[in-house]
Amino acid sequence: MFIPEIPANSLTAEITEIVSLCIRLENDCEFAFSQPVSEGEIDKWEQNHDMRLPEQIRNWLRFTNGCTIGYDRIFGLEGFIVRHCQLPDELVIIGVTHDESLCFSKNSGEILRYGLRETRRYNDFRDFLSSTLIRSLKKG
Repeated sequence: MFIPEIPANSLTAEITEIVSLCIRLENDCEFAFSQPVSEGEIDKWEQNHDMRLPEQIRNWLRFTNGCTIGYDRIFGLEGFIVRHCQLPDELVIIGVTHDESLCFSKNSGEILRYGLRETRRYNDFRDFLSSTLIRSLKKG
């Protein structure tokens, strides 16, 4: 399994825990991490889409430009969906978790899981990683 270098940023503790859990569960669950993106690639994406990514999303991209962890996927820059006909225009889809769209708001930077039945809001991307991704890995 390829594991990118863990960056020193606001998500270091969460990324370290995710990597540790993935290594421990490698035989029981599928995991794949992509190479990180450069600052230039992040800047170019933001310029092309006329928006700023939340800083914690930028920090995640500095670790991996997309990953699959079990049934959950966090897309890389090229997979982000800026407009989707079934979601409010302010939402950018950055992944899929528990059959729901993982999004951030262009207006507020808020992270949320948008589902058919309900919308779950997170304090920030770190909160999503801890309360959803890491928690589900620990349940194994």
